[in-house]
Amino acid sequence: MEPNAAPPGVHRRPALGGAVALLYLALAGLLTAGGWRDPSGRLLGAPQDAIQHIWFLRWVPYAIAHGQDPLLTRFLDHPGPINLMWNNATPLLALVAAPVTLAAGPVAAYLALLTLALTVSAWTAYLLAARLVRSRAAAVAAGLTYGFSPYVLAQATGSHLPLVTIPVPPLLVLGLHELLVRRRSRPGTVGIGLGLLLAAQLLTNEELLLTEVLMGAVTLCVLAALHPGAIGRSLRTLLSAARAACLTFAACAALPLLVQFAGPARLGAGPVQPSGRYVADLLGFVVPTAILHFAPAAAVALTHRFTANLSEWDAYLGLPLVAVMGLAPLAIRRRWAWAAAASGLVAGVLALGPVLHVGGRAVGISLPWGWLARFPGFRDALPDRLTVYVFLVAALLLAGLLDRCRERWPGWAGWLGFSAVAAAALLPLLPRGALPSQPTRVPAFFRSAAVDRLAPGMVALVAPIARGPDDRAMLWQAASGMRFALTSGYALHPGLHHAAVPNPPATPLTSVLDALQAGDPLRLPPLALRVLRYRLQDLHTGAVVVGPMRGRARVVRLLTRLLERPPTHSDGVDLWLAVGRPATRGTG
Repeated sequence: MEPNAAPPGVHRRPALGGAVALLYLALAGLLTAGGWRDPSGRLLGAPQDAIQHIWFLRWVPYAIAHGQDPLLTRFLDHPGPINLMWNNATPLLALVAAPVTLAAGPVAAYLALLTLALTVSAWTAYLLAARLVRSRAAAVAAGLTYGFSPYVLAQATGSHLPLVTIPVPPLLVLGLHELLVRRRSRPGTVGIGLGLLLAAQLLTNEELLLTEVLMGAVTLCVLAALHPGAIGRSLRTLLSAARAACLTFAACAALPLLVQFAGPARLGAGPVQPSGRYVADLLGFVVPTAILHFAPAAAVALTHRFTANLSEWDAYLGLPLVAVMGLAPLAIRRRWAWAAAASGLVAGVLALGPVLHVGGRAVGISLPWGWLARFPGFRDALPDRLTVYVFLVAALLLAGLLDRCRERWPGWAGWLGFSAVAAAALLPLLPRGALPSQPTRVPAFFRSAAVDRLAPGMVALVAPIARGPDDRAMLWQAASGMRFALTSGYALHPGLHHAAVPNPPATPLTSVLDALQAGDPLRLPPLALRVLRYRLQDLHTGAVVVGPMRGRARVVRLLTRLLERPPTHSDGVDLWLAVGRPATRGTG
């Protein structure tokens, strides 16, 4: 990379940067419009993961206000505990959104965060592109390519809020540019900024932190190969900045990492997700998925043969943007473009996973990720998500090529070429529409004064049992302001040998409740009823609540027999109080 001859227009024209941010905010608002119809009553994306993140957003301010550890909880799967550092609880996002959470509820806070994440991610890519090119219009196109990419659309459809919050990668590249190219700031100052960014990423998404460090190392190696004569001059600067970054990161991250790796309920051996499933298909880079506007039925049918699911089919670039990435370094003729292209190629190869997949079938060609996945951390990372760096590179190369069009053909001819290239690259990335949304359907009991019948911190058995894919009870708990602790919960637990399991182990009671919900006609003998009654007492619950669910009447009949009395009906739920043994409190 080398200094750009263009003046740093972004910093000298802050009003333009603000206008660009408002443009991205408007586009983000259109994409999340389904939620803004009822900010506190509609869920965006896939409900399972959305509810989990909404729960995290409510837990952190509750824990801080009540003097509990926000990184550990006994309010799920009581008595627990559950180590939230292993569950991507995004404590930083929860703190940022706390005023909205407390004023309008966690559902509205989730919606606001998702909209803000789209906006800020696109804007930071704009800032980075504006550092490298003269044309501000080209930089705007770069922000659109990165902040509203098929990667972002797919992850947002899956309600993966932390993976949509991606302003850190462009800011890290900006820091490296300031350190190695502009050299207008002291290395220690830049290092402190980089350390703060990495600490913020730790408290937002650890998987992105891991891959950012990986791609940072790849980028530095590429730069060293392109600038062998500058290694000696840059090494001292890098070491000085790295020392400041490490010290800053350690100061900010020591406590969360201590909780994660030395605290209770930590996870151990074994990957969280199966190896080789969540990978980018080679055809996925050029075959559009169902979330895109220009996706023929034949293309959508082909993508449904890919491994994983729609929220992880996030690699689509389209043939025009692939061509841009191949031709841009030749047209731009600057070494930063070659460095970006090489880094993007590495990210794309790594995103393919341990074995090459073509059209949903493994073709038996081993790839570098298979070697990398042997190391701790990388075995839990999902390779397809490295496409975020491919899109960052694509955004920068597109901006460089558009800028080159304006330089080479001034006047109307340049704008014509600019418009043609931008349209060809960006139109295939157009989403089919706004993100899907649906009503939350929280029973009035959990949002009214009726929930005060539960003592603060009381342990409650709530049906349906909270686990994937049905974790509605966690949403109801969050809507109540964390009034009670749950005996279940959709979260990673340490199983055998501390291996991660996504739900608490099934018990005779939960198995019977699940069977009744599924419609199985169970006939339980007296001995089985006695076992279930003892199991219910062993949970030390102070209340049992049954909300809207399939098989509700059958579940209520069973619980009536176990508790030997009928429930009271309160604001849409069936409620039993003073259940079994005295209830314990859900303290953290």
